[in-house]
Amino acid sequence: MTDKTLNRRTFLSAAAAATAMHVNPLLALSPGVQEGAEAFLKSWVTAWNRHDARALASLHTEDAMTINRYGTLIRGRASAEEALSFLLGPQGPFGDTVFPPMKIVALREIAPGVAIVQSSWGAPVLGANGKTVPGQFNEMILTYTLVKRGADWKTTQIDGHNVEKMDLPYSSPDQKKQS
Repeated sequence: MTDKTLNRRTFLSAAAAATAMHVNPLLALSPGVQEGAEAFLKSWVTAWNRHDARALASLHTEDAMTINRYGTLIRGRASAEEALSFLLGPQGPFGDTVFPPMKIVALREIAPGVAIVQSSWGAPVLGANGKTVPGQFNEMILTYTLVKRGADWKTTQIDGHNVEKMDLPYSSPDQKKQS
């Protein structure tokens, strides 16, 4: 069975299970989901800060898709490794940077072995020359769809975007513009 078939079956099973549940599946996590998400994020940041594209790619499923903060779509583990090798290599914009730890903003288990984790992260600001601006970070939200593979959690979908502060009636204090 291919990873693609397995991912489709996992998704369809998750949708059916969530629909059939009589309790709200968002209220409680199965044992190990929180710890698995935290371990995944720690592994991600550790590999990123070591500039280890291969280790980062190993955290993806074979058919993972990433949409980065600039709207670029990357399909598959091999393409992710290629993109990460550039970004984190000496010629890339993040080749000499260290990112802060990620923090979980929200975590939902949508089916056994399938979770969505949204995390906050500070990404260095890129200047017009394509290089990072020392000491300046953009606030970001990275959303990972994680699937359990054996004892490990892998990402099958990543969406990254910068956070734009806005003063809206429903904005929490940390979402509001600082004047």
